[in-house]
Amino acid sequence: MEAYICAVKKGLAYIFFFLFLFNTPAFNQPFKLPVLIAHFLEHRQLDQSISFFDFLSMHYWEDINDDDQDRDN
Repeated sequence: MEAYICAVKKGLAYIFFFLFLFNTPAFNQPFKLPVLIAHFLEHRQLDQSISFFDFLSMHYWEDINDDDQDRDN
């Protein structure tokens, strides 16, 4: 019985740990990378001269209005 309770506690500890880990913003950011790349490629189709650094600068360091606010978040 005691071994069962220890196993349940350990299992619950793992569940809570992974729930906490998956809910932290820093952990979720890499999952957004494919969307970021797809959005960059959309901009690249409109302007072949834009670099990835220009794209990041445009979306994260400048306040521009390029009519794609739904894609920027």
